[in-house]
Amino acid sequence: MDRRAALASIVGVLGANIFAPLARAIAYQPNPVINTGAPEIIFTPAQRALVTALSERILPTSDTPGAIAAGVP
Repeated sequence: MDRRAALASIVGVLGANIFAPLARAIAYQPNPVINTGAPEIIFTPAQRALVTALSERILPTSDTPGAIAAGVP
C-alpha cells in the first residue's frame, strides 16, 4: 500500500465518522405527540382489565402493597 492509498483510507474513515452524525442531525424528526389522555380513553375496558391483571402479576401484594393497591394500572 502506498502513502496515497493509506491517506485516502484514513480520510475516508474520518470523513465517515464526521458525516454520519451530521446526516443524522439534519434528518432528525422530533418524536410525535403521545396521547396523554386518561387511561379510560387510551384503553378499552378489556385492555384495562388485562393491564391490571398483568400489573398485579408482576408486582404482587406481599409485605408491601401490590400494583393494584399502589394505583399502577
